[in-house]
Amino acid sequence: MGVLQKAPRKRYNSQRELALSFLALVDLAFLNDPFIKESEIYDIDDHYENSSLPYRFGKIVYRAQGISPLQLNGMTDEEAVVAYQDSFCKSTPTPNPVKGLKRMAVRLIGILTMDLLPFIPENATKKTERLMISLFEDENKTGMQLMS
Repeated sequence: MGVLQKAPRKRYNSQRELALSFLALVDLAFLNDPFIKESEIYDIDDHYENSSLPYRFGKIVYRAQGISPLQLNGMTDEEAVVAYQDSFCKSTPTPNPVKGLKRMAVRLIGILTMDLLPFIPENATKKTERLMISLFEDENKTGMQLMS
């Protein structure tokens, strides 16, 4: 609670917006991109940010000072958090959690597919391919909103 008490309340219209903003930043710290390539890590600071949760959270909170605060403006909490995180990731070098989750899903499906490929009949390959593609096309059909 100490962090919320010391936060600059002048930036937020309500304590609810302040709390949602804090939780959105915590969420960003936890949802790092686990499949970041070594070639994308440029220096020791990037290495610490990718491998240390407390360090990453500190950097995220520091960067948050330079962007517009989360505002509900008639949106639901979920919509406001998604918009805030998207805006935050576009204006800072913080990995976008949705892109990270997509990369993770594609990587895991690739691993599973390669392991199972010898056991899939040839005539089922196109059908399986269409099914996998459909998982990423329409979140309403599959309920996989995180994957959109």
